[in-house]
Amino acid sequence: MNEYRKLCIERARELARKPYKLTAAQIAERTGICEHYVRQIIRMERERAAQG
Repeated sequence: MNEYRKLCIERARELARKPYKLTAAQIAERTGICEHYVRQIIRMERERAAQG
């Protein structure tokens, strides 16, 4: 995975963890990642938060 893609994914994770919730479309627009993949990132971050 190239460095730019890693940075985009990390930015999407940061946005998914914000206290105010952004939609997958908003995060996709801000990071350049496809909306489908952003939904998966959001789901993973919410599961991680629920585990503690």
